[in-house]
Amino acid sequence: MNSINLKQVFANIAKKYEQVNHFITFGQDKRWRKTAALMAAKGGGDKWVDVCTGTGEMAVLLDKISPGSTQVYGIDFTKAMLVQARKKNSSVKFIKGSAEDLPFAQSEIDLITVSFAVRNLNLEPEKFKQTLSEFYRVLKKNGRLVLLETSIPDNMLIRKMFFFLAPKVAKVTGHLLTGEKEGYEYLGNSISEFYQGKDLNNILRKTGFSSAICKQLALGSVAIHIGTK
Repeated sequence: MNSINLKQVFANIAKKYEQVNHFITFGQDKRWRKTAALMAAKGGGDKWVDVCTGTGEMAVLLDKISPGSTQVYGIDFTKAMLVQARKKNSSVKFIKGSAEDLPFAQSEIDLITVSFAVRNLNLEPEKFKQTLSEFYRVLKKNGRLVLLETSIPDNMLIRKMFFFLAPKVAKVTGHLLTGEKEGYEYLGNSISEFYQGKDLNNILRKTGFSSAICKQLALGSVAIHIGTK
């Protein structure tokens, strides 16, 4: 499944991407994003970047709660996703680009967020570490990296239910609503194959982030990680 063309998958599902996410989480993903955005915004700064912004939900949230002097950017590698994002907000600067090669100078950015896309950056663990190093490069000293992502619950019973239900719901619902079978098979499987919170925190620390805290949501099936440069 590592050979899947993610860019094509996301191009195919762009118009219904949010609809699927809201459906399979019973709308809770909007609340989780708001919680992460409020935590992210506390550090202030004048340049914030939402990486893998997709249809721009997090970028638009950040723009709404940002100080007037703050410029919010949304970066995504899929043109179709950015088309949807630009319909929502004209003050966010949406840019087509790659998480592995951000269009910013060293120590230029105050905040980077990634929402429910960290799994897609982890197709190859070594490449994932290189991507985190790229985030580290563009962040200012004391800049923050805020990751909102599914997580493997610590509780064994909840973990078994999570492993059984989450991939199936994502696959079936995604396929029915978008017609995209292979893509949602990958996305469904990736939910149960991602890290526990403590493991992702360890990876952040090894990349150089001096602080990596984890706030668990939804009985531990979703987590917010904050790393500080």
